Amino acid sequence: MKISCNILGTSKNIARLRVLCAKAIRSFKHDVEMNFYAEGERPDFLPRDWNWIPSSHIEKSDRHVFALREHVIKNSDDFSIFCDDDVMMDLDKFCEFAKNYENEPTVFSAHPGSLLEDWCLPLVTKYFKNYEIDRNTFWMGWCTTAVNRKFVENVSEKPELLNSLMSLSQELGKIQFIPDRQISILGHIIKAKHINGLDSGATGWPAFLQSSVLNSQGRLWHIHHTGENPLITNNKLIETLNRNEPLEIENLIDSLFHNINRGIKQKNWSNKEFDVGWFWCPWTGKRNPTNSNSKLFNNCIMLEKNECVMNMGHKNQEFICKWEACRDGFSIVFDNNDRLVCKWDDGESIIGYPDVKSHHFGHMVRIIKRH
Repeated sequence: MKISCNILGTSKNIARLRVLCAKAIRSFKHDVEMNFYAEGERPDFLPRDWNWIPSSHIEKSDRHVFALREHVIKNSDDFSIFCDDDVMMDLDKFCEFAKNYENEPTVFSAHPGSLLEDWCLPLVTKYFKNYEIDRNTFWMGWCTTAVNRKFVENVSEKPELLNSLMSLSQELGKIQFIPDRQISILGHIIKAKHINGLDSGATGWPAFLQSSVLNSQGRLWHIHHTGENPLITNNKLIETLNRNEPLEIENLIDSLFHNINRGIKQKNWSNKEFDVGWFWCPWTGKRNPTNSNSKLFNNCIMLEKNECVMNMGHKNQEFICKWEACRDGFSIVFDNNDRLVCKWDDGESIIGYPDVKSHHFGHMVRIIKRH
């Protein structure tokens, strides 16, 4: 299959571009075209076959619309992806999923997203007066969107539609920088099928441990914000990518994170109260990895006879589960047999992860002693 990656780029983001050169966007099976709608001089380390399209004369919010309207994106591409320059994508995993939607115009968008916002509705109706708009189904995914060949064929035959979208994009851009909405809006106008949220296998969060590029059991083909995790250095990420194969999750944690060490003793935590929270929560707006306010459990304790008392803080509900010793640490085992595997120390707390059966697999959690 042929896939075009249409990326908002700039020579100012050298660190992001070097991550991309380490094959953060990768495919071993398909023909991939890299198109950067970019500002600044082309960096000399980019591969020769990557297209650096000077776009300083076009507002950033409008560049993906420009690519469609000016036929930079071709009808011959099986899939076209619109994204930023700080993403990680397993295009083989995406194609395996997306090929099931080849026969009708389809948009694939990332989690999270929202229905069309109230402030945006008057602008959409202003430029698409003759089109049906259903607020109850008007979904806009955030960060990255992908479309199939049928979608591009449909809109390329309607230049007036793309002209209207460009006018809308220009007005939206005066309010805020949201280039991730335009393709979703266009999809609703042409009544394309929309696969959104985690059903599409994509997230706008930096969920490194959920990426199938990095994790052999990763569930997501797309993650975002590869350069904004305070726990992972650019060099560590590039070094891990250069392995050219996904790792098992525990080896991946060892490879990625520079400030935690494997190996803890459960006896040091017995009969001591502790809280369990996310290790790093980008959705809370906090960039301090040791100061997240999003908790899973609080006022917990590991007792003798392998019992563990947990308290779900938001429900104020106490329940009994088990703990088991394992190599390098211990596991907390819940009634449904989900496990919280705890093996790392950051100097102040224990770091662990929910196992592969868990809904939260790929996240990391932090266990902190209560004082």
